Amino acid sequence: MSHDDLKQRWAAANERVELLDQKRYKLLEPTQQEWLEAQTAFQNVVEECQKQDAILCEQCAAPIFPGDRYHAAVTPLCLQCAPAYQDLIDNPEMFVNSDDESPSNPEALKAWFDEHIAAGGKPDDKMVVVYE
Repeated sequence: MSHDDLKQRWAAANERVELLDQKRYKLLEPTQQEWLEAQTAFQNVVEECQKQDAILCEQCAAPIFPGDRYHAAVTPLCLQCAPAYQDLIDNPEMFVNSDDESPSNPEALKAWFDEHIAAGGKPDDKMVVVYE
């Protein structure tokens, strides 16, 4: 395919996107002010949560208050978003060393999983601590 063909395809694709954007903005226009007001109200609540020592879940942005259980890692996660011990086996790429954020060793993760199970835990237990 020549450069001229690609330029023509790019122009046609770009024109289509711009036309659809115009349609989209017209559809959104009746709710734009209400949406902005809702966003402002939401941000105000987030700020109030943070004033009460809440941190925000890095995945869903839910507030985590002192006394709540959460996954305390490089990326704090609320109870709902926190990984389960089974994730150590199924998704080892999710876990990094807290010192340097390098990938964790899969054998070490398996040992951690086995230790949890040997202590009476279940694979679907969440990996959480209490936020203090």
